[in-house]
Amino acid sequence: MYRRGDGFWTDAEAARRAEWLETNGLGGYAASTLSGLQTRRYHGLLVAAAHPPVGRAVLLSKLEETLVVGGERFELSVNRYPGAVHPEGDRFLVEASFDPFPRFVYEAGGARLTRTLFLVNGEDTLVVSWELEGAPGARLEVRPLVAFRDYHALTVENGALDGTLTVEPARVTIRPYVAHPALSFAHTGAVYVHRGETWLVESLLSPEETAESVARSRSDWPKRARPSPCLAEMITRTNGSLMN
Repeated sequence: MYRRGDGFWTDAEAARRAEWLETNGLGGYAASTLSGLQTRRYHGLLVAAAHPPVGRAVLLSKLEETLVVGGERFELSVNRYPGAVHPEGDRFLVEASFDPFPRFVYEAGGARLTRTLFLVNGEDTLVVSWELEGAPGARLEVRPLVAFRDYHALTVENGALDGTLTVEPARVTIRPYVAHPALSFAHTGAVYVHRGETWLVESLLSPEETAESVARSRSDWPKRARPSPCLAEMITRTNGSLMN
């Protein structure tokens, strides 16, 4: 277990550099940094192999989470933009462990939120669960950011994306591009709210990744952009889970 202030975790940048990886036995994986800041094009919470173990694509980039306590909103995500990091949700991150699965603990507004992730072995399935303690009436808003791109590539905001959502009881499904499989979000203890399509643009990778992006890019555009659209939002007032 790692605690903020102990060992290597002496400051925010240390947590933004430390990386973790979880695999599913098919060539797919989930990977990010301890802080949740995506610093590599290869980072993503669900990276699936179309032709196991090759043909990897980042389907789910990350989950943007907001903890709402007594009308106060605490953004738990971390994104780096030119000249700024916003939000800096890792300031609420107090613990992290990776045995047997990645587990992250946040404290804000008198609430304690624990997020656990694991990949189902032999499937392209990610399960995320949240446990909320210490703040009656608090709620968690979760906004999935999808990517649907080759894991070597970057992408740009484009009109080819099909934002159609198939909404069923406790499940939302999207297939933005026919070249990639559909992605379903099954949820428990949550209410689905459609917020429309929003692109996260001009988010920065690490300096090393940015330099490599320039070298590999077939166009002279996005040397630093890694857009991902947000197409849905899940709101839970109790403990909940998400499977995709």
